[in-house]
Amino acid sequence: MIGCDGVNSPIARWMGFSEPRYVGHMAFRGLAEYADGQPFEPKVNYIYGRGVRAGFVPVSPTKVYWFICFNRQDPGIYIQISNAMIPQI
Repeated sequence: MIGCDGVNSPIARWMGFSEPRYVGHMAFRGLAEYADGQPFEPKVNYIYGRGVRAGFVPVSPTKVYWFICFNRQDPGIYIQISNAMIPQI
């Protein structure tokens, strides 16, 4: 069984996992699209710094997955975003 249904997962609760808790890491992730083709070699690229990790990896001829992770004492404010707030292209 695979349960990939998010941080408040009914599957995780059913399996007895504990409630999610903040552990001091924040992340931003995205998928960049290069309409004319992305220019990168097919490998994972990492950049490390004090409390910061970033990187990217091509996932198709036109798309690149990227991420920035960093340490933070508190999670800050929580903002709920609904699909209705995201412009449809």
